[in-house]
Amino acid sequence: MTHSAKVKEVLSGTELLRVESLHKQLPKSELRRKIVSLTVVYLLGLAYSVWYFWGYFIPLLCLFVIASLVYGLILAVLVGYIANRGNPLIFTDRGICAPYTAANFWREVGSYEWEEYKGINKVPGPTLFSVAEGTCLRIQLKDLVSVMLSRWTTSRGGNIMAINLIFFTPEQIVKAESIFTEYGISKR
Repeated sequence: MTHSAKVKEVLSGTELLRVESLHKQLPKSELRRKIVSLTVVYLLGLAYSVWYFWGYFIPLLCLFVIASLVYGLILAVLVGYIANRGNPLIFTDRGICAPYTAANFWREVGSYEWEEYKGINKVPGPTLFSVAEGTCLRIQLKDLVSVMLSRWTTSRGGNIMAINLIFFTPEQIVKAESIFTEYGISKR
């Protein structure tokens, strides 16, 4: 099952709990406007480069390659990071999901634990010079393949929910623990 199909399947269930991110979600119209603006600047830059370096093949080729790499990198950051920032964590009767980031069915979740981000362990906040603190959920999966390919942790073993600023209130912690108990998932 592909990741997007798993996300759709988990989200098709009845929503039990939603935990919002501290990041402000970027509206789709704003994302489209940024992508269109970036594409127009890229195409105008390429047109100017072709006009200016018309007789010189090597500089034109180098400019084209460098401009395309920069354009692709900025587009990847826009779509991969900024578009997904601010998505909530959703518990359904089928599983747990952070749209476009991670999703697992309840049968795949092995255990959970709570991580405190306070004091020296604060994480960068939603604005440039801010920090955020709170309690995040850490999910451990059952089988080894799922653990190795888990989207709930970063490549260095960090918690993806801390990076996305998904912090739980005490009421949400109680509700989440009751959901985990209902589906037979133990606390680590």
